Amino acid sequence: MSKEENVWLGRLRNDLELKADIEPLAKAYKGMEKNPLYAAAMDLIVRANWKKYQEGRKMCEALRELFADELKERENLGIEQGKADDVLELLGELGQVPEQLRIRVTSQKDVSILSAWLKLAARADSIEEFLERIE
Repeated sequence: MSKEENVWLGRLRNDLELKADIEPLAKAYKGMEKNPLYAAAMDLIVRANWKKYQEGRKMCEALRELFADELKERENLGIEQGKADDVLELLGELGQVPEQLRIRVTSQKDVSILSAWLKLAARADSIEEFLERIE
């Protein structure tokens, strides 16, 4: 029996453990949700182990709440970095971006300023024009 078949057939019981059984099964199921055979097997396994699945769901929600601030901070950092990268990419199409300007853009943490700079970079005909407009 293949390892993939074992993931499914080995869990057709009602005494699954969260770490040893449910987590690997959930990973194996990811991407297979639309396959009716996998969906039927997963439905059967979940129904037989409903309490354990509820425990897992509550644990995931508790972890999300616990790390909510950190996740939001990382999300914001990603948005900042993405906007800064986009500004620099547009400016790069206009010519060599001076190191001092590159540092200024990448150190900017205010997303509204980065958004404004992105619009200015899109409209600028030169790096000098962009610099004049952000001063």
